[in-house]
Amino acid sequence: MSLWPAASDRGADRPGRIGSATKPTVTTISPTAGKTGVATSANVLATFSEPMRAATVTKSTVKVVRKGTTKSLAATLTYDAARRRATLNPTSALARGAVYTATVSTGVRDAAGNPMAKARSWSFTVRR
Repeated sequence: MSLWPAASDRGADRPGRIGSATKPTVTTISPTAGKTGVATSANVLATFSEPMRAATVTKSTVKVVRKGTTKSLAATLTYDAARRRATLNPTSALARGAVYTATVSTGVRDAAGNPMAKARSWSFTVRR
């Protein structure tokens, strides 16, 4: 008789549970990849496949950069645990006609401490 619980009892097969070995992913994004005509007031959203450690959802792990630059867009970043969603709200209007690339790095970790399976990046274009 084993004194250790079965893998299913430890949460190994249930994403977001402590002890889970499942790596999280980004399941939905906004604006969508390749979208054109994005509003200058748009927020950037990333929804995760499971609950994340809020302390790892930071401006260094979730960012937006304007094409042709390397500096992250000035923005407020929040994580809504109930929705499993990070929201990046730019502090000023997005530039008309500009292309932006959003990235969620592998530095974001789930509740069990697992890093993202792979970084997720996508680009969108603001309307003129």
